[in-house]
Amino acid sequence: METKAVALDKPTSLIISSNNYNTGVYLYGIRINGKIVKSKKMMVVK
Repeated sequence: METKAVALDKPTSLIISSNNYNTGVYLYGIRINGKIVKSKKMMVVK
């Protein structure tokens, strides 16, 4: 699992490169104070 810290006091964008991932469907979550508040799917097609 990979974790990225972002600023809480302003809007933030996060760009994820698909170079390190194989083709497939990945799940990711947005966690605030240890609690997952939103989860999504990401599809990588090469």
